[in-house]
Amino acid sequence: MAREAISEQRPRWTPMNIHQAQNLDEKVRMHAPLRN
Repeated sequence: MAREAISEQRPRWTPMNIHQAQNLDEKVRMHAPLRN
């Protein structure tokens, strides 16, 4: 039941969304390399 609730609340991930998320994550690491 918990997994179903999460899947309903979160938008479905598309290849483009995943690519954007990875690109954003890389930018964050570049600008703030000491943050973990």
